[in-house]
Amino acid sequence: MCNHFKNYYIYSTCSQPSSHIIRTSVDEPKEARCAESPHDRFIVVVGKCLLCNRH
Repeated sequence: MCNHFKNYYIYSTCSQPSSHIIRTSVDEPKEARCAESPHDRFIVVVGKCLLCNRH
């Protein structure tokens, strides 16, 4: 199993999670990766989206 991920952090209350990403990070394993990596992984964070609250 490949463990090479690009992490996208989003708020649980966000109405537009693909546009309102809090931050990103990359998990790069020391072992071999697959040819299709990095894989997208969305991590949901509890809290209010500040960008959604502006509208």
